[in-house]
Amino acid sequence: FLLYLLIGLAVILVQSGGEEVVFRGVLFRVWAAVSGSRWLTAAAIMTVFIALHVGNGDVQRDLALGLVVFVAGE
Repeated sequence: FLLYLLIGLAVILVQSGGEEVVFRGVLFRVWAAVSGSRWLTAAAIMTVFIALHVGNGDVQRDLALGLVVFVAGE
């Protein structure tokens, strides 16, 4: 069990790290260069990220709370 737990944690960390690099790193630099506004870019990226996760079951359980948590976390 411990081996599978460690493998699962490693995969989750790689996936989460990759998601952060893409959304907060690459997209922010590219979109900010195009739009000229860091605030507008941050809002757009946050909106896209939240939109991709709204369909998740844990977010759907309490949509308002889920959206508040996402916005606060972003």
